[in-house]
Amino acid sequence: APSGAAVLAVRLPLPPKGKTYEAWVADGAVHRAGQFSGSTFALKERVAHGAQVMVTLENAGGVDAPTSKQLRRARA
Repeated sequence: APSGAAVLAVRLPLPPKGKTYEAWVADGAVHRAGQFSGSTFALKERVAHGAQVMVTLENAGGVDAPTSKQLRRARA
């Protein structure tokens, strides 16, 4: 949306026990955008036009920066 509000529409299998999917917004720096279970999710970080949205699989509770390879990636 022009306001920067964004929804991530994905369908991933449930994460393994002790893991979570984490969304990230990269716009020069990488920002945490929230944890989710693998389905549609409203990002907690605004997404500027041209920013990249990424999904990684991380330890439950989340992390401060991505520690695993990107599972999904899209440009806003």
